[in-house]
Amino acid sequence: MILITTDDFPQDQPLSTWARRRNNKRVNSQSLNSSSHLIVNIIAPVKLLISVRLGAGLQRWVRSLPVIFNHQHQHRHQHHTATILLHPTRETSNICSLTTTTTTTNSAFRQCLTHNHSKGMRIATLQFAPQLGDVKGNIKRADELLKNGKVVRGVGTGTVGLDVLKPDILILPELALTGYNFPSLEAIKPYLEPAGEGPSADWARQTARRLQCKVCVGYPEIYTETATREGEDSSSQHETYYNSLLVVDENGRDILNYRKSFLYYTDETWASEGSVELGFENLIFRKGDQHSRESHIATSFGICMDINPYKFEAPFTAWEFANRVMDSKSQLVILSMAWLSSLGREELDLLADEPDLDTFNYWIQRFLPLITKRMNHEVNLNEDGSDRSQDIVIVFANRAGEEPGAAGANPVHYAGTSTIIAISQRPKTLPVSGATCSVNLSSSKAQTDAEDDGESQFDVKILCWDMMGATTEGICFADTAADPSMVFALAKRSSS
Repeated sequence: MILITTDDFPQDQPLSTWARRRNNKRVNSQSLNSSSHLIVNIIAPVKLLISVRLGAGLQRWVRSLPVIFNHQHQHRHQHHTATILLHPTRETSNICSLTTTTTTTNSAFRQCLTHNHSKGMRIATLQFAPQLGDVKGNIKRADELLKNGKVVRGVGTGTVGLDVLKPDILILPELALTGYNFPSLEAIKPYLEPAGEGPSADWARQTARRLQCKVCVGYPEIYTETATREGEDSSSQHETYYNSLLVVDENGRDILNYRKSFLYYTDETWASEGSVELGFENLIFRKGDQHSRESHIATSFGICMDINPYKFEAPFTAWEFANRVMDSKSQLVILSMAWLSSLGREELDLLADEPDLDTFNYWIQRFLPLITKRMNHEVNLNEDGSDRSQDIVIVFANRAGEEPGAAGANPVHYAGTSTIIAISQRPKTLPVSGATCSVNLSSSKAQTDAEDDGESQFDVKILCWDMMGATTEGICFADTAADPSMVFALAKRSSS
């Protein structure tokens, strides 16, 4: 094990930035403290580790850590492990250790291309940097990326598009084709669209028919209600505006129109709250032609801030969205996002194709009930029986780039890092000697719930098929029947 001291680590500085800037320093292993140290455990030859793609730049991030590698060979194995202790956020220290197992370069992607008739689901997100108010330009850029936006390393093909990947569902970010950071109703009003009409809906339908997949696109909605007073011939119209997500099927028919229920302060300048009850749908998928057997996938939908405590007045540990996912027995969670980064432009440029791990860490924290409570659904998205494992697939479809701020305000920067994961619960096996991973579940209500629900009876892993960089534009893709490119293993921290 390699122990890196971080006694000088400022808690308000992003971990990735700190890791880049600090000097080499060997440490005494007896001085560890969970709130101020980073633990990195590498099991793999150093040269082999450098050649392994840890998904969207994680390999380069691990390699950049100022350590002297103490490696161990793993003969005849195609998986390699790195344990990274992520520092706790100020809000909670629940998720602070992830043990990452990675496949060799591009092996998971090769499996995706060969699983033409798999029981898994093929999921794609489009991460790009739409320009505020440039609908035509944003549509053009989206179409370009869908044609060749998936970078393939190590197989000699360069890039491929969704015509090759053949997804079952495609998810775009929040307000994907209009841009997000409108300062007022007056500013966004020219871009408002009635549900199922307008440029966003037209693009979604055309794309769905062309790719023969479901399409989810975020857009600004205008809803007009006509009211006639009793005894009067005249009628009046009332307009309401929403930050919405339109879902269409393979034939371009509307399936769902979900409206964001927890508004960011930017939304509050023009939008009204939607209803959380409308954020659930049983999506129907078929493998093969229209006469093949249907799969009904219980799906929860959210838009960005929906995963946070409502208005930040609810306790951080209320986990409203995550608990609705559990209560609805959802197998799939789709999140369309315009999630901001706490990093500045210079720091994001340094990350480039590497993910914003502070953002990823926070997202995982907001789904802690899926880690600590037993899942209740009977069949997984892959149609596996619950006797083997129970999985919930989560799609974080974020955007990248920056947009101008309101008058006098600084530009806003988006975190990218779009990710497709599954939180997997499996009946616990005998403990493996030498385990090094840990998660601090603290003495909060979340820990009590975990113990009450029999957390000790199952192991939890986070399967990750793909993770985009913070500034990358392109396709994030997963075939859930293929091996994940990374596996994060979690365990309760010992009290000692």
